[in-house]
Amino acid sequence: MSLPAKVEDRSLIRTRQSMVKKQTRCKNQIKSILHFYGIQIPEELANSNWSKRFINWIEDIRMERASGNFALKVHLEDLNNMRKLIADITRGIRTLANSDEYRQNVRLLKTVPGISTLTAMILLTELYDISRFTNFDKSLQLRRTYP
Repeated sequence: MSLPAKVEDRSLIRTRQSMVKKQTRCKNQIKSILHFYGIQIPEELANSNWSKRFINWIEDIRMERASGNFALKVHLEDLNNMRKLIADITRGIRTLANSDEYRQNVRLLKTVPGISTLTAMILLTELYDISRFTNFDKSLQLRRTYP
């Protein structure tokens, strides 16, 4: 596979990582709004890790004014959009992992405990070709020339 093709595959992985960071920021903003207005998360939902039940609870919150409701709604829509984008990108990565180019190496990497399809794809797209690193100094030079 050519370097530009590998860079495009890497771009998909990095896009997912970027979207996950945005999702985390969105979750933090929602929790910040709740905290700012003194809305306590019920104990039974405190460790729910943004389950559907937890999101439904947030959706049922009514602020004192329509403007507060609208602000919270916008953040929830942003979160839902991020979740959908991440799911779509993840499906794209799985499809790429099942392509002829990656299938065998992904299967081999997944035999290592703790390596998932996503982690295998990160390794395969970031390293590209391990043989291009003849030594540590060469790897530092390449880091400066490859995106």
